[in-house]
Amino acid sequence: MPPLRAPSWGCLPDAGAFVLLLVGFLMLTTPAAAESGARQVQISLVGELASEPALTERFTSWFDAEKYQVSVREQPALDSQQVLSPPLDGAVYVWVTLHHATVARLYFATAAADRPPAYSLREVLLDSGLDEVGAERLSQIVHLSTLALFEGQGEQERAQMARLLDRERPLPPPAPRAAPPPAPRAAPPPPTGAPRAAPRPSSPSPPSPVPDPPHADERAVAVEFGLGYALSPRSDEGLWHGPALHAGLRFGGALLELEGQAFLPHDEDMGTVRLRFWGVALGVGAGWRLGWGAGWSASGALGPRVEVVSYEPSLSLADEITLTEGDTELRPELGITGRVGVRGAALGAGLFVRAAYALTRTHYDLKTDTSAREIAAPSRFLPTAGLELIF
Repeated sequence: MPPLRAPSWGCLPDAGAFVLLLVGFLMLTTPAAAESGARQVQISLVGELASEPALTERFTSWFDAEKYQVSVREQPALDSQQVLSPPLDGAVYVWVTLHHATVARLYFATAAADRPPAYSLREVLLDSGLDEVGAERLSQIVHLSTLALFEGQGEQERAQMARLLDRERPLPPPAPRAAPPPAPRAAPPPPTGAPRAAPRPSSPSPPSPVPDPPHADERAVAVEFGLGYALSPRSDEGLWHGPALHAGLRFGGALLELEGQAFLPHDEDMGTVRLRFWGVALGVGAGWRLGWGAGWSASGALGPRVEVVSYEPSLSLADEITLTEGDTELRPELGITGRVGVRGAALGAGLFVRAAYALTRTHYDLKTDTSAREIAAPSRFLPTAGLELIF
């Protein structure tokens, strides 16, 4: 019997093209560093925040003066129509309000002639009010959320923002503390034998009003699609590759994901037989997504997947071997998929990797009239890596 042949890696030149394709995608989709002009940011301090002039300097200090033109103004009350209908000039408008004594609400809106309005809302907990720490935290969130909105990362639609604005109430002024009543003077004891007055029941003091807790921010629902190309080394079965796609449904940070991949036909030598493989895979997963900075995000999803794999002998490498028909089989697996990407206003690019474990063992046997011998057994660990465009 001829010695077993090592897996053929004739598809490895595709890996170089894969890397070049990755670099090209990232160059095309990463937002350009140079802007034609300074981006406009207008911040309104609403209500009693107008009496905090130190916030103006803090807000402007977070923005690069060469790239952003920031103006801060005072506004006596929040105007819902201003938030819902921002000017079509591409600027980001921010309204900073105090919803409770230790809770600030930040409303963000932007619109342009070539894209629909985008909105965002942040609630910031100020444990010790607007002290040094609270003001710095507020300024940082204004800066990061504004950059995200410039890159098209709006999280609320107009109808959602309108409902949130309906629940906005001005902060009630603190009630003045009443001075404690003077201690009653002790009455002289009644004379001996005089009738005693029955004690009057004391009326219960009214309960102290409890402020309403801040309303939780509504979770935004977003749909994301990705189309790319992936490689999957399969030890004895060679290097599998083909187009990949995914669809993600996001509820705030929670994520539901549907993914699929096609495996293009390729040949692989196993002992004295050359096999041709092709197939498809479909999987689902649930996980979490985190966004930061100017359009960057990362996610992870865990779930099952099933591969439908077809293979057939295409060539005998020994005269005494007679080829038979191929077969199609289902291969269930369980794995986790991680994605990292950057997205602009309409298009993004990203990398994804998947680590999976096959729930069934695959092996290939060489059978004769009197015996059968295993000639290959691919690993049950199934790694995948690829790049994708994000829509």
